[in-house]
Amino acid sequence: MRLEYSMPHFVMLRAGDFGVALSTHPGDFEKKGEPKGIGMIPHFTTPNMDEFTARLKKNEVSWLRAPIRESFGIEAFILDPDGYQWAILAPLEP
Repeated sequence: MRLEYSMPHFVMLRAGDFGVALSTHPGDFEKKGEPKGIGMIPHFTTPNMDEFTARLKKNEVSWLRAPIRESFGIEAFILDPDGYQWAILAPLEP
C-alpha cells in the first residue's frame, strides 16, 4: 500500500485499484441513532458509486447518509448489521 494523500484527520492508502481511507473525524450530518465504532471510520473505495449504491439498496443496507459529492469525491455512510459505521468513497478522477 502507498500513501495517496493525508490531512490532519484523514489518510488515503492505495494498493493498485483498491483504496482504503481512515478518518477520525465524525461526520456532521444528520444520523439515525448512534453508530458503534465512531473512533475510526473506515472508508472503502468504489470506482462506480451508482452501481455500488444500487447493490446496497437491493440488499437493504441501512444508510446514515446517501451519496453526496464532496471536494475529494462522492461519499456515503452506511451501517453494517451490527451497527458499525462504514464509509464508501468514489474518489474524483485526478
